[in-house]
Amino acid sequence: SFRDDYIKWGRIEVSWWVTAD
Repeated sequence: SFRDDYIKWGRIEVSWWVTAD
């Protein structure tokens, strides 16, 4: 679903941020 995709992308972005830190 669109919302599921949005949440998945958000989680990926957070993971990237954590990795960047």
